[in-house]
Order: sequence, then structure tokens, then C-alpha cells
Amino acid sequence: MSDIRFPAHPTLAGAVWPEAASTRLRFGRAALLALLGSAVMALSAKLSVPFYPVPLTLESLAVILIGAAFGARLAGAALVLYLVEGALGLPVFAGTPAHGLGLAYMAGPTGGYLLGFVLAAVVVGFFAERGADRSVPRLLGAMALGHAILFATGYAWLARLIGPEAAWTAGVLPFLLGTAVKTLLGALLVPSVWNLVGKRR
Repeated sequence: MSDIRFPAHPTLAGAVWPEAASTRLRFGRAALLALLGSAVMALSAKLSVPFYPVPLTLESLAVILIGAAFGARLAGAALVLYLVEGALGLPVFAGTPAHGLGLAYMAGPTGGYLLGFVLAAVVVGFFAERGADRSVPRLLGAMALGHAILFATGYAWLARLIGPEAAWTAGVLPFLLGTAVKTLLGALLVPSVWNLVGKRR
């Protein structure tokens, strides 16, 4: 029986920094990569690009890229760590500290999207571990699914707070075009990086 701890296909993180045989070294590698992923998320939360009809935020792009590069479990760990940092009051989320900190912020309108970050990263990572990260069409489908899950959780949460119609108008519709751009960008970027990694081997 094959060892289920290892994916059928190595992820980008695994190709660039392979797992060691030692349990201690494997744990240290995973911890450092999770910290790196949470730092990328914190940085992406503070950045946006002018776009229509609303500025293009980079958080969900970071989510799907972390999923594709890390795989399901490691990406999930990185995103959970990011949420833990925010829950502890660190200003890692978009709009913090101006719009609140900690659990109070997480219970607000964006709470469902924060949960969706974890789920989306895990789903994209699951497909990346099965080779989708080497193919633009397959990765495009995986990232589109990840974004759909993110929106579903975000919309469901927001609808409980402000109603279904208002949640769709304020929390989904303005972001659809930007999300399509980010999905395509992510699906093009990761296989391109794989090509560079392959050429250097």
C-alpha cells in the first residue's frame, strides 16, 4: 500500500524544497512554509489594484496560489494560521486595524469569506496534488471551483447579516469580473513556474 501522506504528484513547494526523511525536519519545513503562507496572506490583504467596478483585492489570488503551490494540508495549515493570527488581534486582515481587530472583526461581514479562504486553499491544493497545477485548463477549473466555494461561504454569511439580495449586490456581484481575472492569472502563473523549475533541473 502506498504511503497516503505523500501526494501522487509533488507540489511546487515539494519540488523546490523537498521533504526530509527526519520527522523533526519535516515539521520544521512545514512550520516555516505555513508561516510564509500566512505572511503572504497578510501582505495581500493590504494590497489592491485599481479595477472596474471595484479595486482588485489580492487576497483570493493569494489563497488559490498558496493552494496550488503548497497542496491541501500545508495550504490549509497556512490559512488556519493566518486566521489564528487575526483572531489573536494581529492586524493581518484587510481594513485592520481601522475596521476592528480579532474575533470582533471575524464575526463581521467578511467572516464567511475568511472561512472560505481555508476551504478554497484546501480544494485547490487537493487538485494540485493530483497534477492539475501542471495544466492551465485543469488548474483553471480547480481555481474556479476554489473561488466558487469562497464566494458561497462569504455570501451565505453575509446574507444572514444583511439579507440575500443585499449580500449578492454588495458582496458578490461587484467582484465577479475581478475574480475571473485572478482565476485566469493564477492558472497561467503556476504552470509557468513549473516550466521554470523543470528547466533548472
